[in-house]
Amino acid sequence: MNMLSKGDRKKTDRVAAPFHLTGRVGDPEEVANVISFLASDRASVVTGADWAADGGYSAMGPEQAVPAIPLLEA
Repeated sequence: MNMLSKGDRKKTDRVAAPFHLTGRVGDPEEVANVISFLASDRASVVTGADWAADGGYSAMGPEQAVPAIPLLEA
């Protein structure tokens, strides 16, 4: 999304908000935090789980019938 919006984070978040429970796109550091936790001893009892670090995108469904990509290019 960053490439399509030409680095305009406000535009990216505005377009992404309707499709993410958090109302924004996550930062790479936030995804890295999930990975770091799962790779640590603190996650020693986590087995066979799916973790979606997607800001709630998968819970809301794929873009509901409104494609987001054209909005970024506008």
